[in-house]
Amino acid sequence: DKEQDKELPDPIPLRKTLSDVMPFIEDLLPSVLSHFVFDEADRMPAAPSFVGVSLLTALGSIIGASCGIKPKQKDDWLIVPNLWGGIVANPTQKKTPAIDSGMRILNCVVNEAQTDYENALKQYKKEVLSYDTDLDSLKSELKSSANPNAK
Repeated sequence: DKEQDKELPDPIPLRKTLSDVMPFIEDLLPSVLSHFVFDEADRMPAAPSFVGVSLLTALGSIIGASCGIKPKQKDDWLIVPNLWGGIVANPTQKKTPAIDSGMRILNCVVNEAQTDYENALKQYKKEVLSYDTDLDSLKSELKSSANPNAK
């Protein structure tokens, strides 16, 4: 073990500076999304890219595999986009509020889907109860008609 330690090179120091981040340009998004992103970011205040990344990631998860891109007009090659997003910044840069703001639309869709599911489940349980009641009634009628003396 001591021989191995002697052979290891000295560690390379980590960079102390971060690379410059390109500005988040308003025109890169459709206007309705751009207005939302920059309004939310301005009111926090936080970097518009934080809100934009979380919003685009949320929208991408809503769209899911229901939409694809055919890069070649006369080819059947299909690409289904899969969006990933992440935010890296120093503490106190309002990352969490920006993510929450961008994800709000996804939360609304999830809540609506949950409500729809619960309503459909209630309806299903009613239909099962009605079916079971009808089935019991039919079984009883069948037994009565098969044996008219039985009660």
